[in-house]
Amino acid sequence: MPVTKAQQRVVAKYEAAHYDKFLVRAPKGKKAAIQAHVEAEGCKSFNAFVLQAIDAALSNDSDMVNILADKVKILEEMLEERRREIAMLEASAKVSVSTDSDMTKIDNGGKPTCLYCGKPVEGTNKRKKFCSDNCRKYHHRKMKL
Repeated sequence: MPVTKAQQRVVAKYEAAHYDKFLVRAPKGKKAAIQAHVEAEGCKSFNAFVLQAIDAALSNDSDMVNILADKVKILEEMLEERRREIAMLEASAKVSVSTDSDMTKIDNGGKPTCLYCGKPVEGTNKRKKFCSDNCRKYHHRKMKL
């Protein structure tokens, strides 16, 4: 018995309400290779294979998001621990460590001290951060690591 126009409209209405449709285009000749792979994988249909591949990709993405979220949490904990250590050092040794400008000063009359070795910085330039060029080089090499 042939399908009537009314039956076609009912089926089209049902599919529109319950399914999302995608169009997959592939180069000529690739359809046979894809179909062979689908059968080798043991899938019932090409549609089932595509949905299975999409689900696997989405699962991998959510797994990666969870892994990255865990790493961010660990890094935040490490940062908080470092901040506590700096606070304890500042309190015990009266050392002020400025994390914003990377400038370290010891309570010696407000004179800057070398960021690398801690010796007082000589000279009239208030922006000078190191006691010598060697300390400046060593500090920057250390910061690269």
